[in-house]
Amino acid sequence: MKSIIFIILISFFSFSQTNYVTPTSANPADWGGYMTWYGEGGNGDNWGVSDLKSTISSSSVTLQPNFSIYANELNNSYWFDENGECNFESLEASTFITDNSLQGNDLVFNGHISTYTISSLYTVSAFIKVFDTSWNTVFENVVAISKTGNFSVQASSSNLSLGANIQYGFIVRGPAANPSDENTLGAVVASDQPSQSELNVITPLSADQSDWAGYMTWNGVGGNGDNWGVSDLKSTVSSSSLTLQPNFSIYANELNNSYWFNQDGEFNFENLEASTFVTDNSLKGKNLEFNGTVESFTIDSQYYVEAFVKAFNLSWDVVYAKSYELTQAGSFTIEVSASDLDLGTYIQYGFMVRGPAGNPQNESQLGNVVISETTASVKNENELSVIFYPNPATSIIRINNNAEQINVYSLTGAIVKSVKDANSIDVSSISKGVYLLETILSGNKFVHRIIIE
Repeated sequence: MKSIIFIILISFFSFSQTNYVTPTSANPADWGGYMTWYGEGGNGDNWGVSDLKSTISSSSVTLQPNFSIYANELNNSYWFDENGECNFESLEASTFITDNSLQGNDLVFNGHISTYTISSLYTVSAFIKVFDTSWNTVFENVVAISKTGNFSVQASSSNLSLGANIQYGFIVRGPAANPSDENTLGAVVASDQPSQSELNVITPLSADQSDWAGYMTWNGVGGNGDNWGVSDLKSTVSSSSLTLQPNFSIYANELNNSYWFNQDGEFNFENLEASTFVTDNSLKGKNLEFNGTVESFTIDSQYYVEAFVKAFNLSWDVVYAKSYELTQAGSFTIEVSASDLDLGTYIQYGFMVRGPAGNPQNESQLGNVVISETTASVKNENELSVIFYPNPATSIIRINNNAEQINVYSLTGAIVKSVKDANSIDVSSISKGVYLLETILSGNKFVHRIIIE
């Protein structure tokens, strides 16, 4: 059976219980507003959300500069001088949810910025804050938002225990704005996840054949790694497919080299790990789906094969990796969020074959793996659609078809619950938060984001 393997080498929490909140987790009516004005005689007060100016809907939060002071107080000497200039340096509009039930577990506030057109006069942030009973700030984690893409703000249970009142939300800070400039001053729109048009979909044939590269790692005492030609691995890239095989070049060319073989002709290393990949750093900070189809899988059972997406830092250390083990013919999909790819500088996707060095005389018996674009039958998922409800859910999530398997994953890739041969799954025992619902139906895998309340 195919499996998804998650490897996350940077992690914020070591705790198992985490509450996840998003821009649409709470009811629109639950959002509150607070305005602080800075400068001589400045102050702060609770304001209506629409006065800030923020707009909350069931699908998004829209943040804009504040226009209400110009619109309503232009003749008020507290706010404006005789020349019509605002008496205060800047305004800080906080749009937030107060939810004290979030104490006791770690907290992640995450979402997606689909629009960022706000003027450079303004700074925008997402935050988690903790206040004591007198509403003094005792903890805050504020993350700047400066472009489209995913955002994430985190706080541990020990952070949240510092005070009685817990808030998460957004801040817009900058000058009072003239309503006549509303169109030019722009806005920021936050939602739970990107639309399909904002998802970068790549396949084994997305890149030019010349863009594929190779790297070989040999494991064992004295092992090492180095860039190798794709054909030396041995991989074959064409305009219609990519073929992976065990490596034969060492046996073919290095049989008398004592570094590789001992005097009995036995290989000195435990195994070889051949990676065939494309490096595309333009994918950094973007939501990514890498998918394709295994047309044939005849490779010998000595060999492990996977598809992967990886992010590396400037020193080429792996800081994030997600892989999908290939074990048979069929489709595969790897989905990676923009925030995951933001962890690194260099982004790669591709395939890996791990196993012993192969003797060229055994090439036909050792087999191969042939990979192509997703087939038409798999692409036509309209005919095998998955409808699930309700979302958000508190107890039972129902599926419109009987599925071979239904899995619930945390956003870090841990499987939380699984059922087989069912058309529903009970999530009442799962902690509140955001999860991934994976449905396997007629051999096809469907993944949806769900909220458990």
